[in-house]
Amino acid sequence: MLSMTRMFSGKLSHARLCVLFTFFVLLSFTYLLVQSRGLFTASLASSSTAAAANYYATGASRVGHNVGTHENGRGENMDNITGGRGRKQHALVPTECTVPPQQSEIMKMVRWFLGFSGAIPLSDYVDLFDNAAVTIRKLDELVMKNGTRLYYHHAITGDASVSTLWSNDDWWKNPENCGLTEPRYTNAHHVHKLLPHARIIVILRNPVDRLYSDFLYFQKQDKAQDLFHSSAQKAIASLSQCLDTLSIRSCVYNYTVSSKSRARLRIGLYSVYLNEWLSVFPRDQILVIRLEDYSAKPLTTIRQVNKFLGLKSLSEEEAEDVLEKPVFNRRRASDKKLGKMLPETRDLLKQFYRPYNVELARLLQDERFLWEDGAF
Repeated sequence: MLSMTRMFSGKLSHARLCVLFTFFVLLSFTYLLVQSRGLFTASLASSSTAAAANYYATGASRVGHNVGTHENGRGENMDNITGGRGRKQHALVPTECTVPPQQSEIMKMVRWFLGFSGAIPLSDYVDLFDNAAVTIRKLDELVMKNGTRLYYHHAITGDASVSTLWSNDDWWKNPENCGLTEPRYTNAHHVHKLLPHARIIVILRNPVDRLYSDFLYFQKQDKAQDLFHSSAQKAIASLSQCLDTLSIRSCVYNYTVSSKSRARLRIGLYSVYLNEWLSVFPRDQILVIRLEDYSAKPLTTIRQVNKFLGLKSLSEEEAEDVLEKPVFNRRRASDKKLGKMLPETRDLLKQFYRPYNVELARLLQDERFLWEDGAF
């Protein structure tokens, strides 16, 4: 399944219809986006207002582009979905381009949605929002936008694509990024072009524990603590070698570097990715919370999110309903038998991630993101 859609109760505090994008990453991070103006649902790696206009539906407009998923079982990895078609392991300095930069403006091109061979058709993604559209049509207070046949509603829908915050290994195919060692345009730019007033919620987990959970989930066989240790060592060595000649952005966005190990080390470099989003979106449009805090006090976190989105407070009945919801993506029983990672592996990863956590804490002005409180 490419994505999941959810309906959220409550209305936003302002009069205009807003849209919520939700990219759930239970084991690493989640972000939601809410846009003033028009009911519009999408996930990306690309964007096009022209393509979006072609997919408006009565009662709900529903547009999106999925770039893949990762470790939480919310969907298949994009390589698995497409059979690996369209994937190229490019060199450290990607140079292959199909259109010179001067002939293209990425933010206005329909082909950016539809141009990559082997991708899942946009129509398949759009179909995932049919249930949300049907539900919205049944609600009261539909409003027609002046001068159009488009109907809007204050209901909030959610897109559960999971890797949009960090993943776009095909950035080098974008003509504006042609010949560069790191992207000029990232997912953040595409989202901002479509939804400049979006509200983004990011949930981050201790990167050390995220990496181990990720490894156990995706490693289908030959799982072992010592294998995880060697994979972590290999990933660190690969990234370190890249950093000898290129910037951290170049190395993080390089698929060849990351593919040399089964341990997906780069996903835990949160400061690198958040820098991208904070360079595009105002700070007050981004809420960052820790998964550990949500796990310990779910209602407190949910109330924080509701306040951020302008939603009404939960009633006691609604709060009880939330607490009764099952937890998804629990560690498999067979994985639990493997036990925790080796102490030396934890020490290795804590040392590796520490400077990036320090940068994250500085970026957010919040020392909780050092993960020195033993939360995991």
